[in-house]
Amino acid sequence: MSACLMIQELATARVLSVALPSHYAFVAISVAMFGIGLGGLLVFLLPNAFRADRVDRQAVAYLACFGVAAAVADFAFLHLHVVQALSWAGFVTLSAAYIVLAVPFLCAGLCIAILMTHFARRMATLYAADLLGAALGCGAAVAVLGMVPAPLVPLVVCAVATVAALVLASPRFATVAAALAAGVLLVVGFGSDAFRMRYVKGWQGFYADSEAWNAFSRVSVFTSAVDALGTMSTGRPATRPVPGVRWIDIDGTAWTPMLNWNRTLAPLGFMRDSTIYAAYHLRPRGDVLIIGTGGGRDILAALVFKSRSILGIEINPLMRDMVEERYADYSGRPYTRPRVRVLTGEGRSTLAHLADTFDVLQLSLVDTFAAGAAGGVVFAENYLYTTEAFREYFRHLRPRGLLSVTRLYTPQYPVEIERLAGMARAAWEAEGVRDFPAHLVVVAQGVSATVLAKRTPFTASEVTRVQQLASEKGMRIIHAPGTALSEDAAIAGLLAAPDPAPFYRTQEFRIDPPTDDRPFFFNLLRRRVRDVGQDSFGHLRMWNDAYVLMRLLIAVVSAMAIVFFVGPLLLGARSTLRAADRTTVIPMLLYFVFLGYGFMAIEVPLLQRLMLLIGYPSYALAVGLGSLLFWTGLGSLASGRLGAPARALPRAVGAAVAASLLYAYGFAAVTGRFLAAPMAAKVVVGAVALAPIGLVLGMCYPLGIAIVAARNAGLVPWAWGLNGATSVVATVLAVFIGSRLGFTATLLTGTLAYTVALVAMGTALRFDAARRLTEAPVRRAAAGIPAR
Repeated sequence: MSACLMIQELATARVLSVALPSHYAFVAISVAMFGIGLGGLLVFLLPNAFRADRVDRQAVAYLACFGVAAAVADFAFLHLHVVQALSWAGFVTLSAAYIVLAVPFLCAGLCIAILMTHFARRMATLYAADLLGAALGCGAAVAVLGMVPAPLVPLVVCAVATVAALVLASPRFATVAAALAAGVLLVVGFGSDAFRMRYVKGWQGFYADSEAWNAFSRVSVFTSAVDALGTMSTGRPATRPVPGVRWIDIDGTAWTPMLNWNRTLAPLGFMRDSTIYAAYHLRPRGDVLIIGTGGGRDILAALVFKSRSILGIEINPLMRDMVEERYADYSGRPYTRPRVRVLTGEGRSTLAHLADTFDVLQLSLVDTFAAGAAGGVVFAENYLYTTEAFREYFRHLRPRGLLSVTRLYTPQYPVEIERLAGMARAAWEAEGVRDFPAHLVVVAQGVSATVLAKRTPFTASEVTRVQQLASEKGMRIIHAPGTALSEDAAIAGLLAAPDPAPFYRTQEFRIDPPTDDRPFFFNLLRRRVRDVGQDSFGHLRMWNDAYVLMRLLIAVVSAMAIVFFVGPLLLGARSTLRAADRTTVIPMLLYFVFLGYGFMAIEVPLLQRLMLLIGYPSYALAVGLGSLLFWTGLGSLASGRLGAPARALPRAVGAAVAASLLYAYGFAAVTGRFLAAPMAAKVVVGAVALAPIGLVLGMCYPLGIAIVAARNAGLVPWAWGLNGATSVVATVLAVFIGSRLGFTATLLTGTLAYTVALVAMGTALRFDAARRLTEAPVRRAAAGIPAR
């Protein structure tokens, strides 16, 4: 059960990251906690419906229901159009999606709660089996998602769960179970149009020429207009012949062109006119590193300029498969041309492993369209565009080498280029460079601009060459050393300011440099903008919508928590609350409220930081969730051996506060040392690094439950429900806070929450002790015991 549960959760995260803005992948955690928590709450509140004499039948029934619900919920979600707007339609459709996806987790929660309630004496064995299964499920999820498209994975879960239920119900059903499994796996093997993605980023999907899935992406190939490539390269209709082009899409957000190349360079002459490749005019025939080779366009450009060697880094093996295998005749196999070598891996990790230096290091329009997909990456991490990343890029440049980064740009939309300039300044400052304006050139053309940054100042001859290019190719110089004032006042200001921090605060948009602690390059709005003005690309509008959608998401999960957690408690357990001593009960329940927020405010940033170490979001999520489940489970088991809960709890929560402080400031430094390590080593480091904090966090909840149960067992459902409700909401809040303030700040809010929880429980215990002392003489008198 627990293994299937984790596979379902990670498959849900993968589907959500394609269907909705990419940060919605974390909603899968909230959905799972919502369903499982609600299942446990119902078992608490309805003991007559879940009696011990029914446990065998009900556990098997809910296991089967989980399997069937996994497939049905997947089908329903794929056909549900979630309106991405701050409206009643948006609220209703997003709520419907949340509830639909939570149904299988509700069934699983009922099954687990029934077993743990009626086999409490074997709790240690059950809990250990649950944790082991969950940890194995995280590893199995990566393997299954690597072989089966994410929308079809719930069918695999359905097959395994229902087969297990049938076999447990009666060995006579083994044949039926085998036939069912074979039928479901047959559907998975050949695919089914019924489980195709209908809506991608809120838009109704359409059939691609080709599509493939792996554990962390969906890659699709589409045919496009011939002139689209020329327009994207120069910002205007091409003046030279342009090859045909197909566009490769990753997760409905990032697009990259694949040229129809006949292996001759003559048809690629139009690339010489593009600002994207301005660096090659200054450093022809050099050694080149391209981060994000995509469909191969940048490789072909480097060949056009006769580069001596071309090294590419591409994160997605499916991209290589599309370009080099499925469309080899169309693309001309650019990855395997002479002088070309392409490594498969995450950009930062692979670069950290390299000792080579280069004449040109290029990132051209990497993740460009991700910003426009319903604000898809506003709240998503991007470790290629941070100050630490730029420092790494500079370290891999030769003394005269050029860093070339291209982003979208118009005078009405300068913010991405301005932020790149801010990152370059911050990186130079960290490397000891001071004359910032002399190290930067920015040239624009059409709808894009390229930032050229050097470790050494640009020479007069290089600036003259840039001016010639601008005149010949129709480019516009936004900034160059020794020329007139920068066309962009923000770039001039941030480069000239002795301390740029006050200058950044005066700007309408957030152009301060992102860091690995806050790696949200596209999070450019300070607040919701009501008038987006002349927005050339629609990105400001999309980013504006992203904030609206985040508010909508917070509203939805808050409503779910209130209606499905607090509501049943008010209906079914209000009398318990009324009869209890409020001076003790209120702080005691506040303990679980703050514990729920604190745990998620610590867990989510740790998972996000693992993404830099592991490199692949789905792998990081699997490693992080699996490890935390395992370590917190061991901590929970160990909590029973710490002595009296009232004495053990302050020590455990105090240790959690101390650990969260250490992790807030030390976790990134420790894991950062292993950025260049092999993947297996990174997984081990990530799993082991989470052990100390996982163990102490796992102790706090069961110790609190033990204290509540010993004093008023009727309050246990309230503790469970309020903790679950807060955790569901905190998952989304942690993502939002991290995007605004950074991971360290989010972790510190978790530290604060655990501190408040400790104070609350301490207050409750003091009031309880005082009440017992007050009531003791009364009890003695009632029992006829003389006072001492």
